[in-house]
Amino acid sequence: MPDENPSSEHSSKTADVADEAAVDASHNGATAESEAVRRVPDEQPRSRPRRRPRASARGLISVINNIRGWIASAVWIIAVVCALILAIGALLVALEWANEDNSIVSWFQDSADWLAGPIGEIFEFDSESKNAMVNWGLAAVVYLVVGNIVQRIIRP
Repeated sequence: MPDENPSSEHSSKTADVADEAAVDASHNGATAESEAVRRVPDEQPRSRPRRRPRASARGLISVINNIRGWIASAVWIIAVVCALILAIGALLVALEWANEDNSIVSWFQDSADWLAGPIGEIFEFDSESKNAMVNWGLAAVVYLVVGNIVQRIIRP
């Protein structure tokens, strides 16, 4: 069995690779030295100057559109809640058996009266329940229509 040194085998393989690189380089018009220099990695990585990230115009427009969407949704939700308070208040007035001494019933009626504002006094009927149903119902419709228009204007 031949006694081979593993390091000599490695050096002979390295020499073969270097010879092949020289032959390839001579075919490509380059020298073996320039090919070897190309293969050696840089010891120190190149550092690039850090740049501050800039917000692109599309990113900024996207953020603004998201905010406009949230505001439009909030406007619509507020309009719907106001209309619901008006409708519940009118319903509680129409149900004459609802106890007006109850704090929840009185809160809905007072809130509905406040939300209706001047619209709550447009029509005058003989009974309080008809006044509440018509005037507060009209105010609820106005809240929904105006809320829908405003949210469509705001929404992108």
